[in-house]
Amino acid sequence: MNLKTRTIQLISQRKFAELVDLVDQDKRAVKYLYSLLYDPESTDKWNAVDALGYLARKLADKDKEFFRNIIRRFLWMMNEEGGNSSWSAPEAIGEIIYNQPELFGDLAPMMIAAALDEAIFQKGMLWSVGRFGEKIPDEVQKFEEEIMEFLYSEDLEIMGLAIRAVGNSGFKKAIPILQTMSKKNDKLIQIYTNGTKHKVTIETLVREALSKLEAK
Repeated sequence: MNLKTRTIQLISQRKFAELVDLVDQDKRAVKYLYSLLYDPESTDKWNAVDALGYLARKLADKDKEFFRNIIRRFLWMMNEEGGNSSWSAPEAIGEIIYNQPELFGDLAPMMIAAALDEAIFQKGMLWSVGRFGEKIPDEVQKFEEEIMEFLYSEDLEIMGLAIRAVGNSGFKKAIPILQTMSKKNDKLIQIYTNGTKHKVTIETLVREALSKLEAK
């Protein structure tokens, strides 16, 4: 079995421990992961995102620059003009940062800034902020006002991801806004966590965010 086939197989089967051994032996395997990130709705996209986080958690301490270069590659994709951008670049960057916030948290502002004005990256950016916001609040709070604007989105998924992001990032300024939304919407959206997509109502997300913010 060649390297490409083996890499994709391990990611699809979520055999991340074996993937770590493979990448540790031959870092070229990572390049085959990138192709799985172009379909924003596919299961393998999320498997690849999780795989990157797992790889960073296990290997970044001994090869920090390798993973910084991966993040730089995704940032370049986000800023690239034309049709070759990876739609899932924010999630990929976010999961690496989530798993190694002390090593790569300083790169979060670059990802957030690149995503703010690009519609195709906004959901991924908000999802990522919801992941690493608690771990690197100082970096995320630089964009407090811009992220809070998404609470007013007419797109329910963006609104829901923004609610989760402000709650996890400690944006206390969002409390009055969230309080007005507390009984506003019982519609369901899907959010990916822990290896699967979960359906959750906007009202539930608001309640969870307020609980976190009011406890701090």
